[in-house]
Amino acid sequence: MLSMTDSRKRVTVFQNGKRIGGKAISIPKKWPEFLKIISKKLNIPVSRIFNEDGGEIDEIEAIVPKEILYASCGENFIFIKDVQTGVTTIGGNTSLVNSNGTPSYYPAALPYNSPIGFTPLLNSGTNSDGCTNTSTTTTMITNINSLNNGMILNNSEWVSLNVGGRIFSTTRTTILRDKESMLAKMFSESWDSAKDINGAYLIDRSPDYFAPLLNFLRCGTITIDDGINIEGVYQEARFFNITGMVDKLASMVERKSRSDVFTRKDVISILLTSSSNSSLRCQGLNLAGVDLSKLDLRNINFKMTNFKETNLSKCNLDNALLQEADLSGADLSGASLRGTNLTGANLESCNLKGANFEDRGGQRATLENVNFKNATLEEANFSGANLRVCNFKNANLENCNFRGADLAGANLEDCNLRGANLHKANLIGVNLRGANFDIRTVSSR
Repeated sequence: MLSMTDSRKRVTVFQNGKRIGGKAISIPKKWPEFLKIISKKLNIPVSRIFNEDGGEIDEIEAIVPKEILYASCGENFIFIKDVQTGVTTIGGNTSLVNSNGTPSYYPAALPYNSPIGFTPLLNSGTNSDGCTNTSTTTTMITNINSLNNGMILNNSEWVSLNVGGRIFSTTRTTILRDKESMLAKMFSESWDSAKDINGAYLIDRSPDYFAPLLNFLRCGTITIDDGINIEGVYQEARFFNITGMVDKLASMVERKSRSDVFTRKDVISILLTSSSNSSLRCQGLNLAGVDLSKLDLRNINFKMTNFKETNLSKCNLDNALLQEADLSGADLSGASLRGTNLTGANLESCNLKGANFEDRGGQRATLENVNFKNATLEEANFSGANLRVCNFKNANLENCNFRGADLAGANLEDCNLRGANLHKANLIGVNLRGANFDIRTVSSR
């Protein structure tokens, strides 16, 4: 059971620069544990603690029970401005004055009419109870220049942002943290930013995606709430050019996309449940980067499937349906693709060295309007294949067999066609500009 003394060892902690939303927290024995508790209670990554006077505390022994503390994510202590009176205070204390009537934070040697900007108000009158009020109070004009002793923050440091209808309050220090960002340029002296009727700077962007950016500038960490699309935040960071955030978010987006990818084991499990002659429906799957080499993938519907940079070397894809599939950067070397339908597929920069599309017994491969740009097709066999309107620009077609293939309207610009066999190939409307070839036999039917 806790003693009476132990039960009183607690403090009230507010977020830096705020006097609302505070939490009463029991003082633990260890400093890291104290920071962890505050971070959880206030839902911010706390790294620094200040007392009411702005002094930084870095050990448990320095904490006084029942003390009011301010938690920071790494930024310096923020002096609080009273919203109703306009008085900037330290830890909420607004009544301290020097013997000459000036605020105690103001050097007593300076006169009232000093250009620093204090305007003392002497309230000598009657209050609501009819009693004479002889107290001396002080206030400051709206635009306060900082004091030489640095104890009062310039009110212009705080700004409001109207982002897509949601209001965000922050400091110029936070906004200017990334000097190369668009936000920093918006608040430079030369930028004339539009404001709403309340004086908040207007930014026509999504507030849901903007909030993580602002938190990153405050604390240096990326925190994205559930339900917020990481890719949306990534695009927002790119838009505002917050360089320290872009690379980290790019990695997060990549990890998320890969978490949706099937594995080789998953594909094998699917194959084991059916015969090779059955038509499996695998349309629209994400198989990017997966090693599927040497597998029997005959007769499968892979329409619009993502095979980007997938290893399909020596696979059997006979009679597979690959319409509009993305095979860019994939390895299809030595693969069998007889009778395959690749209409509209993207095979840019893929490796098809030694791939076999040969028409045998009516198994004619259909590759109409396929993108083979920059692909490696050395020694590939396209005998009898339908290659109408294909784009082979800058592809390597050395020693390819196009015997009897239909290449009508194909783009062979800047291709390497040395040793290619074009016997009885349909070359009507073919673009051969810049092609480099030593054709063995060419005839037009």
